[in-house]
Amino acid sequence: MVRYHARVFRRVLLLLGAAAAVATASNAVRPGGLSWTRPLGPELRARAVAAGLVPVDLDDVRRLLKDGRTVFVDSRPRDEFENGELPGALSVPWKEVEENRLPPLPSADRPVVVYCANVWCESSLLLGRWLKGRGARDVALFVDGYEVWWNADGAPR
Repeated sequence: MVRYHARVFRRVLLLLGAAAAVATASNAVRPGGLSWTRPLGPELRARAVAAGLVPVDLDDVRRLLKDGRTVFVDSRPRDEFENGELPGALSVPWKEVEENRLPPLPSADRPVVVYCANVWCESSLLLGRWLKGRGARDVALFVDGYEVWWNADGAPR
């Protein structure tokens, strides 16, 4: 009986090790994988400020959408954008910018809010920095991203 339990225990450990290896490899090759060295989440707001971007929340986004002067830029991949976006948003996937496949960009003299999927997504921060480097003066980052918009029923109040 003891030998049986020892064999089962070894198999369970082997399966757990294999699962951990597959998960680590998948995260490493996935473009939006979690960073091992730079935590995002709550730190994303501070990183946005350090990059010269203005962090905005859901209430700010609702107000800016009603105003109508701000250009919203979605940095997610096109397939995610096609499944849903903030009203009137432009799709400028960060991956395409990195590959020098530049889609139409917003005018540098209009205020811009860049967003991504959620607080764990870094592409909006990278795109916001890139836009500032190309002369955009007023760039904000919707830190919580599209998921918060979607979960709040995606409708202005």
